Order: sequence, then C-alpha cells, then structure tokens
Amino acid sequence: MQRILEAGGHRVQAYETADAALAWLETCPAGSFPIAVISDVMMPGMNGIAFAAVLRERFPHLPVILVSGYADVRDRIPADLASRPVILEKPFTASALHAALRRAVRHARSSRQA
Repeated sequence: MQRILEAGGHRVQAYETADAALAWLETCPAGSFPIAVISDVMMPGMNGIAFAAVLRERFPHLPVILVSGYADVRDRIPADLASRPVILEKPFTASALHAALRRAVRHARSSRQA
C-alpha cells in the first residue's frame, strides 16, 4: 500500500500500531500533517475501529480510511462513526486505493465547508 501511494505522489508515514501513529500526529511537524489516515482494521494493540474513534475525537476533520478483509466490517462500526471512515475492502487495486483516498478527502473538505 505504501508503494502504491508513493507512486501516486503521496508522502507516507507508516506505523506498526495506532498508538505510534497517534504519538506522531500529536507532535506532527508544521506542514507535515497528513491529508488522511489509512489504517487496517486488524492490527496489534488498538484496532482500526477504535483508532478511527480516537481520531474522530482528537482530529475531527482528518479523513480516515479503514482497510479490511472481513465482509462484516461495516456492521462492526458504531453508529456514531458510520459516516466517518471510508471502508476499503481487501483485496483492492491501486486505482481503488487512490479512489478511496480522493473520496475521503473530498468528503472531509465538504464537511468542513458545511
């Protein structure tokens, strides 16, 4: 996924855990704040759904994309988060990843303007 995004011209900060990503976001250098966060639902420590909830609280305008290989992932997202993350189901193509990123960023921008 990182190579696909970098090939599309995006800078990528990759972390193994949600806690590591949160630590970076909290101290992110000026001009380096991400346009979106992409997280797997299943990862060590905090899962992606819990991570999306924390991001919603701390960074309400930051778009979130959750990646999952489980068909029922939409059913596991709490109602208050349901409209927040874009869900990208595995396996996915490079074009699907780029489309999900564009959709998430566009949705976040339109939400801020509303």
